[in-house]
Amino acid sequence: MDWADLFFDLTYVAAAYQLGVLLKAEVTWSGSWHYVALALAMLDAWKFKTLHDSTFEAQDVAHKLVDVL
Repeated sequence: MDWADLFFDLTYVAAAYQLGVLLKAEVTWSGSWHYVALALAMLDAWKFKTLHDSTFEAQDVAHKLVDVL
């Protein structure tokens, strides 16, 4: 684990917090569906990020740049 991993994990924590704020602001069926759709998209992005990180271990600058993007 390095600082970049912690930074990206914190962005997902902030996104989850913002999803909670979104749901709290609009407590309706429509708001619930928006919450579920965005939460699933966020979890899918997190899953693929962790899968990529655990599959490929490259330390050169080009791979790190792609990893950040």
